[in-house]
Amino acid sequence: MQNLRANGSKTAFIDTQVQQQEPKATIAVNGTRYQQDEMEFAASTQQFEVTFNRNDHGTRLYAGTLKLQPNAYGTYTLVNQVPIETYLRGVVPHEIGLGAPPTAIEAQAVLARTYALRNLRRFAIDNYQLCADTQCQVYWGLMGAAPESDRAIAATRGMVLTYNNELVDALYSSTTGGVTAPFSNVWNGPDRPYLQAVVDSVQSLWDLSQRSLADEANFRSFINLKQGFNEAGWDMFRWRVESPLTEIAQDLRSYLQSKQHPLANFTQIKELQVVERSPAGRVQRMEVSTDRGLIELEKDEILRALYAPNSTLFYLDPIYETRPQLSPQASANPQPSPNGQPIPAASVPAASPPASPVAKVLKGYAFVGGGLGHGVGMSQTGAYRLGELGWSSERILRFYYPGTQLQPLNPSIAFWREPEVVSSQK
Repeated sequence: MQNLRANGSKTAFIDTQVQQQEPKATIAVNGTRYQQDEMEFAASTQQFEVTFNRNDHGTRLYAGTLKLQPNAYGTYTLVNQVPIETYLRGVVPHEIGLGAPPTAIEAQAVLARTYALRNLRRFAIDNYQLCADTQCQVYWGLMGAAPESDRAIAATRGMVLTYNNELVDALYSSTTGGVTAPFSNVWNGPDRPYLQAVVDSVQSLWDLSQRSLADEANFRSFINLKQGFNEAGWDMFRWRVESPLTEIAQDLRSYLQSKQHPLANFTQIKELQVVERSPAGRVQRMEVSTDRGLIELEKDEILRALYAPNSTLFYLDPIYETRPQLSPQASANPQPSPNGQPIPAASVPAASPPASPVAKVLKGYAFVGGGLGHGVGMSQTGAYRLGELGWSSERILRFYYPGTQLQPLNPSIAFWREPEVVSSQK
């Protein structure tokens, strides 16, 4: 809790749930069923077919060994132990795609290897090293392994990306929207010197030192640029997503309820407003005015709380509905005829009626921006373009991670050091 708060989390809490039933694992071997909490599997072929009880997983092939073990959630985790280079065969094709140029796939292989080795400690408390989804890196065992990705893994075997002889925080994303994000633009914590704001273009399209994207007018001009970037032409490079207030309220309410937020019981959203933007354009703080009070969202929390934006590189355009209002004269009682009966509307002379005033009612917001994901580090779609231009994998990596070195893994390289917090006095 102290560590979370030291890194900027203001609403950290411990959540507990009561589980009414306790799952138990069983295994059937030659018709005999065994029940025990931990089971390890090995095969003479060193390959396993695993059929999952989730439709989106299907059947997958795994090398190495498998171990079924209980986890902290009251269920079980299936752990696959494989050498690092075998692990990459199940990651690289699913992260970059086999249609990428060879040097882009090589750059992805280096990053996947570096990321895995730097994060080996991440799930130590759960008795495994890495997860197999987008919270870490997508890993499907040997399913999807292909000659194109295998060649890239072999060509970069043992190569890692370092800064000051330490493995870099090898973050990457699908699409940056034209500019990469420093670490602290997305998450709380100290910046990494090599994770800088890089305009994702080989042309001199925009000088961040002269035209900061923290300025709203500059940012809107930047987002309106659509050509000359490495990612130009990709679907998620530029986007506009419209979301009615009802959907925004539903998304936000669900998120706040999961966080036990005191204002989770709001019923109406009155306004959304971007109140702080980084020099690289990422939204840092956003305020939501509700009928219960003001709610503040920060950095990547915005993407967890709202479904509409694809990244934090966006601006807001309100969407209004116009509704005519009845004029006081039109809404008054009809004038009676000489015999005391109201005059039918059809018989009233077509004189020029007074213009009805028009009311603008806020119906929702359009999120207008670029990129998909956090935008830190290498853009995978941008790397496609650089590979097509003939750039080597080393040059691609230097472009997205300034000041880094590509070198073979050796005992002198530190896998991870505690980041230094730089404090300043005012």
